[in-house]
Amino acid sequence: MNIKKDILLIGKLIMKLIKHLCMRHIALALLLLFVSSCKQSVKEEAISELNKVALQKVEKLFKDASDSIESNPKAALLLVNKSILLIRQRNLKQSETEALYLKGRCNRFLEKKPEAYAAITSSLKMSIEYHDNYYRVLNLIELAEIWFNQLKYKEADSLLNQADSLAQEFKFRNCLSAIYNNKAKIADNMGDKTKAFQQYLLAAELFKIEKQNKALATVYNNMGILSLDISNNKEALRYIKLSIEINKRNNYTAKLAENYNNLGVAYCATDSIDKGYEAYSISQFLYKKVGRFADLAKSYLNVANLMAKRKEFDKAEKYYDSSLVICLQYDIQYGIILNKINYGNLFAAKGFHQKAIEYFNTSLDKLKNFTLPYIEEQVEYEIGQSYKAIGNSQSALLHIENHYRLKDSINGLEVSKHINELQEKYNKASQEKEIAQLNETVNLEKAKKRKLIIIGLTFSIVILILSFVFVLRQRKTYYKNKLAKKEHEKVRLKLELKNKELVTNALHLANRSELINDIIGKLQIIHDEGETETQKSITELIKQISFELPQEVWKEFETRFEGIHEAFLESLFSEYPELSPAEIKICSFLRLNMTSKDISRLTHRSLRTIENQRNSIRKKMNLSAESSLENHLMKIN
Repeated sequence: MNIKKDILLIGKLIMKLIKHLCMRHIALALLLLFVSSCKQSVKEEAISELNKVALQKVEKLFKDASDSIESNPKAALLLVNKSILLIRQRNLKQSETEALYLKGRCNRFLEKKPEAYAAITSSLKMSIEYHDNYYRVLNLIELAEIWFNQLKYKEADSLLNQADSLAQEFKFRNCLSAIYNNKAKIADNMGDKTKAFQQYLLAAELFKIEKQNKALATVYNNMGILSLDISNNKEALRYIKLSIEINKRNNYTAKLAENYNNLGVAYCATDSIDKGYEAYSISQFLYKKVGRFADLAKSYLNVANLMAKRKEFDKAEKYYDSSLVICLQYDIQYGIILNKINYGNLFAAKGFHQKAIEYFNTSLDKLKNFTLPYIEEQVEYEIGQSYKAIGNSQSALLHIENHYRLKDSINGLEVSKHINELQEKYNKASQEKEIAQLNETVNLEKAKKRKLIIIGLTFSIVILILSFVFVLRQRKTYYKNKLAKKEHEKVRLKLELKNKELVTNALHLANRSELINDIIGKLQIIHDEGETETQKSITELIKQISFELPQEVWKEFETRFEGIHEAFLESLFSEYPELSPAEIKICSFLRLNMTSKDISRLTHRSLRTIENQRNSIRKKMNLSAESSLENHLMKIN
């Protein structure tokens, strides 16, 4: 029985031990979990802080790259590549969307078409993945620009329609202006001049509101080119000059190069050949300066046309060659086509019509891959003229018919009419807006003047009140000072009177003492010479007179002086504790402006003794020979 109990007891103890051990393990596990969690939290916080710093660096790189894309795309690309490395190191995935977008833009400006396309399409995929609709719109616009440069206008227009729909939905107004501008360029190149002008006007209005000067200048430049195409040379010059004005003011060199190139075209269209050549020369200098060699080809082409117009065919051919070399180097299809067409015109002008036809036909074959009806109808006309020159009437008629068919399809005459109407409406709207702004400015100026008048009146009233208060205070201070001066004068006169009374009384006592002493002296002589009985009477008389002699004259004087000049005596004791009681008396007499002779009489001391004491006082007070002892004592309060 006892064994059973022992076993049960041992079992209970074992159970308790196991339970205790289990609890310890659980506690230890929880503690380890907590420590691990803290470490993880600290690690995550450190990572978050590092990511924050990295993100700031990335944003700075983005800003610097964006600012230099157009002026120095090569340097901008280096900055973007640096940002991509940092993004991938810190796993900042969402920032990569913007980085790839900027990379695509840099490569487009560097004429690296495959690299630009790869970067933009990657950025577009990421923007869709992360639901970043803003960069989705920007990528669609940039991709449309790439297709536009490859003369794939339909594809570019389709992408811009998608971008337009998203920008409208999410209210990205700053994107709409770029969309309208690009849609206008496509419409212009596809021959729909009316639509192009409408889109340019919409873009210009938005760019004005957004104060995007660079973009506004580009639109004005494009509107100038469009006006040239419909032979509205006056408006062309006006728009291009507006663009130049903005770009000069903001120092946009790359844009200025394009402006001067187009200004050259406009001047040549108005037969201002010298001005045109000067403008082309400036554009070539600026294109070289900013390294825009693809655009330089365009300027060479325009100079070549100018030389051809002057009948300087050899020079023209050299410029065509320079332009074509650049276009082939950078695979600028549009530039290659234009050069072929212009070579055809050159040979036609030189009378080599068969060779001209070869170049024109080559151009037509290339144009079939693109939608450029406006250029196509011009080439058809030139081929027809060359066939006519060599006597091939049938071929000439065929191409002339093609020319008119294409011309009718793009409504050349109607275009000019519609654009002029749009221009008039736009000018009218602009004038109305300017008048409204002017009225608003006038009203604001009136309100400003009213406000200034009210402020002026209020200020004047405040100044008057302050002046009045100041005058009152001044008068109060004046009367207060005057009263204080009178009181001070009153006190001074009273003190002076007391001093005089004190001096008079002291001198009177001194005189009286002298007189009594003199009488006693004389009686003493009689006493010494007289008889006994007489001596006795005189002795009695001397006692009686001596009784009348003022006792403790100085003590009485000191008491009365202290009552009047208590502060003086306190200051004297405090400042010059080394002065003897006799010197203190001398200082008190001098304070009352008494002479050394008066002091001598009053103190029954010789004049020499008084002068010696004065010198002793001067030394103890460290006074120079030039300083007056009386004046110094008067200053002690």
